Amino acid sequence: SQPGSVAAMSRPLRILSVLSLSLLLTGLASCGGGGGSGGTVAAEGSLPVIQLLHPNTPIVLSASMDGLRRSPYYQTLRDMDRALSERERENVGKLFHVLDRTDHFVVGFEPFGSGPDDTLIALRGAFDANTLDVFGEFEATEMHRTHTLRGRGSEWAVVGGADTFFFGQLEQVHDGLDRLDGIYPGSGPTRPGFAEAAALAELGQHDIGAVW
Repeated sequence: SQPGSVAAMSRPLRILSVLSLSLLLTGLASCGGGGGSGGTVAAEGSLPVIQLLHPNTPIVLSASMDGLRRSPYYQTLRDMDRALSERERENVGKLFHVLDRTDHFVVGFEPFGSGPDDTLIALRGAFDANTLDVFGEFEATEMHRTHTLRGRGSEWAVVGGADTFFFGQLEQVHDGLDRLDGIYPGSGPTRPGFAEAAALAELGQHDIGAVW
């Protein structure tokens, strides 16, 4: 592993990583281990979001926002931003703006790669081009086939379709779009032992789950 990888992670992705961990703890606290039925049915023709992650992804967090929003701890989590700086509160607010439109999301981490920020967040919900407006500082644009990405530095976001939103590094976002569009097969993580660990954790069958 690379000890400096987390420290080198960009601010929004650090915040999202902490938020993801907080959602995990919220799900465990309210459900006694992430209970509930968190499986989200994809729109017809859409791959499940976990299948949009790169095959070499070693760490995956999966969350059903419908289930987590029913947690008695969810509002407490939202109120925790009062302890953050003004800039961090703004970033967290933007993330919740997207999460409020989300049914299910996965976060794929690759802390052992050559880059410091090998992270992709794939969200399934109800999105349109205006969803990107929440990231007002993302002024740069780039086309990837028919998709218009917006970003800044190492952080990029794109609405891949009416029900799919990506956020992460440029290479990872491109890869997610390629799997969404069928350019690459949408197999999801296939590292040795991942399938067994995912089955043991019943990943995707509960409100919250993680494999590492």
